[in-house]
Amino acid sequence: MTRKSRVLAQCFILPFILSSLVWCSGCWSSKEVEDLALVTLVGMDLRIENGQEIWKASALVLCPQSQTQGEQAGQESRERYYEGEGPTPQTAILAYSRAMSRTPFYGYISGYIIGETVAQENLIHFVESASRYWQTRPRNVYFLARGQASEVLKAGGSLDNRLSIELTEFTDHRATATGRSIGVYRYEFEKWLASNDRDAVLGVIQTVPASEASYKPGKDQGEEAQGGNESGSKQNNSASSEESNSTQENLVEGIGVFRDDKLVGYLNREETEGCLLISRQITKGEMAIAVEHDNQLFTYFLFKSKSKIKPLVNNGRISYQVIIQTAGGVNDQPGFTLGVKEIRELETAVGEQLKAKALAAIEKAKEYDSDFLGFSQALHRSKPKVWKSFGSNWRQAFTTADIEVIVKAQITKTGKLGDKLEVKRASE
Repeated sequence: MTRKSRVLAQCFILPFILSSLVWCSGCWSSKEVEDLALVTLVGMDLRIENGQEIWKASALVLCPQSQTQGEQAGQESRERYYEGEGPTPQTAILAYSRAMSRTPFYGYISGYIIGETVAQENLIHFVESASRYWQTRPRNVYFLARGQASEVLKAGGSLDNRLSIELTEFTDHRATATGRSIGVYRYEFEKWLASNDRDAVLGVIQTVPASEASYKPGKDQGEEAQGGNESGSKQNNSASSEESNSTQENLVEGIGVFRDDKLVGYLNREETEGCLLISRQITKGEMAIAVEHDNQLFTYFLFKSKSKIKPLVNNGRISYQVIIQTAGGVNDQPGFTLGVKEIRELETAVGEQLKAKALAAIEKAKEYDSDFLGFSQALHRSKPKVWKSFGSNWRQAFTTADIEVIVKAQITKTGKLGDKLEVKRASE
């Protein structure tokens, strides 16, 4: 390199280095993490007073480490509850923010709890408001509160102390696997709301007395719930939501069903399991299905499943065929000898039980006139011209169609005892 070339190179590189040092020395708008209030969950409720909307925003904020030093080592940090009200979602959020001694930071947030009235009256206002905020992430979780979202946040978590962790874990690993509910991320929910061939659903969370917090198989979640000036903010006097846990706990079960952007109803446990069998692929299931055979009950543990919706068009009439394939195990087989013949009989019984659940979900979808199962979406993909002929009445292709459900259930595990356990009694 010539002397002239070296001089030219230095002229270009030296200003770049100097400017980099200036920018790397600090940012005028940066904030240290110690100065931030890490918001983990946000709830939004709505009520109408004198024809005016009053929004209530609630939030859980991670307590600073200095406030949790008295906890045992290894125990999760607690969350503090805040709430505020205003004529719009943002003014309500600003109302509770004023009670914080630190700047709220939403990049750490796990998700949002949507109150029942919001879902019924003005869902889009809140969803758009949350989506436009730059700290919102695509994999934030959404849940529908059966009642008030603020009550859910007040009750807090149970096992992990932090409700945000529990809901994220449930969405990622246990919602579909257990058959109790469905986990929905922000990007998925917004895609459904904007879709012209599929309706949206959300997992349901509600507060119940602590004595009733265990999951009750027979409990019907299908019944309908009965359902300004800025008023400042309110702060829970407790440094954590633990006090509420002594009387109220959160229970996640069931599915909320939407038509367009309106909540129209709920699915009970049987319908929820049917919905998951049709619309979700289960890979690591823990779903326990009670099945009757020869007047005896046994449990089918569903490990995995997959499904396919096949649209059929015959002489202009649309019908669908749903094929569901499952694999599972039977460990509690009282009085059953599990040879090849017996296993085939149990598989038939399991298939009939799973078919009944799928049909229950389909009937509820038709009742709500909401295609949240994906039938119209399957028609759109495989026969776009037929789907397009329905125009804005695309749900009609599903609600008026005959639907056949075929279940192919396999029992791949029978425990360590192949034969039934013969007990020799003293009287024999």
